[in-house]
Amino acid sequence: MGKDFKQINNSKGMSGFTLAEVLITLGIIGVVAAMTLPTLIAKHQEKAHQVAFKKAYSMLGNAVNSIIAENEYIVACRGNIGSDTAETSAECVEFNKLLQEKFQPIKYCETQPYDNGCMAYIRGYDKVELDRSFEPISHNYFQFKDNEIQKRRAYITKNGMSIVVYSDIRSIYLVDTNGLRGPNKWGHDVFVFSVNKNGKILCSDLAVEPGGKSCKQRLGE
Repeated sequence: MGKDFKQINNSKGMSGFTLAEVLITLGIIGVVAAMTLPTLIAKHQEKAHQVAFKKAYSMLGNAVNSIIAENEYIVACRGNIGSDTAETSAECVEFNKLLQEKFQPIKYCETQPYDNGCMAYIRGYDKVELDRSFEPISHNYFQFKDNEIQKRRAYITKNGMSIVVYSDIRSIYLVDTNGLRGPNKWGHDVFVFSVNKNGKILCSDLAVEPGGKSCKQRLGE
């Protein structure tokens, strides 16, 4: 009995962490978390952008292949699909209609995609040119100025991707791979896709905003 009491009594004398030590430890953990968390978040976002890009590229390719297979010919669209000698806006209108049907839009905007909720605001070509922190890569898409984008029709696919139709004489599309969610920047989640005369999906860079990647880099990932 006396032995047991002595053991219990000694256990009471065991030292633990002081309040100061606990606070210091928590402070160190907080500093480490503050240093590493932004990097982890950035890596997660970059991975999400990579996955969204590849999904958009794949979905476009599957939709075009399906249209070609079902119609047993490649719809002629000037400089992109079909014979370059069979260029008619009517065929582009038909192709764009078929492509839209393949994506089964959950929202459609005949015009003003920003105001009507089909596209999150991005910096148009004119805004990109004014930003001297980076240079636009391509000067071929001047129609993608802010006011020009507002004139285009657009839709949101059932998986949340935003597509703006460039025109009805070319199979070129402004795509935000994750739709209305951010960051809505060129090279991050905003790209220009087109379909060539062989039905192949092409990706073009209007610009790559800081921290983003070019189409070539995205396709190589």
